[in-house]
Amino acid sequence: SQGSTIAQRIAAHHPDRVDRLVLYSTWGHTDSYLQGMFTFWEHLYRTADPQAYGEATLWFLLSREFLNADPATVEAIAKGSFASETAATRHAQIQAARINAAHDNRALFARITAPTLVIGAYLEQLEELGEGLQAAIMQGSTRTAERERLFDAFRAGEVKTLVVSKVGNFSIDLPDASRAV
Repeated sequence: SQGSTIAQRIAAHHPDRVDRLVLYSTWGHTDSYLQGMFTFWEHLYRTADPQAYGEATLWFLLSREFLNADPATVEAIAKGSFASETAATRHAQIQAARINAAHDNRALFARITAPTLVIGAYLEQLEELGEGLQAAIMQGSTRTAERERLFDAFRAGEVKTLVVSKVGNFSIDLPDASRAV
């Protein structure tokens, strides 16, 4: 999320202000796929009515299963999220799309010193984040014993940063992870 890209910058530039960090649905830089998505969003924000761009944006953000399971709920989410659109919020959406399109924090990763848990979905992005953060990566193919060892080491502070795919979204017991972005 855009919140996690902002959190990356704060953690890198102001390490004294961040004692723990959880990054959810994050990425280190905007690749060509994301560049196309944000360019498309900016175009929609400029030209479409709020309901139309709300629904189109949700196509990228929600899973295919969710979208197919309950189209009426998706329409209601789009309407509720974008119904009170103003010129100021439209301008903010356009600016957010531009900022996201230019996002590249790879050079900042080494400056993040806070214990960090990264939870994401796309393995390419997680591998890049793991490499940049010099972190262990846990994914579906990671054996249960290794997962438990990594979580135990993270809880104990022996592993500073842990990058997990959706496999980590379930049953995580990290009492010291007190903030999520």
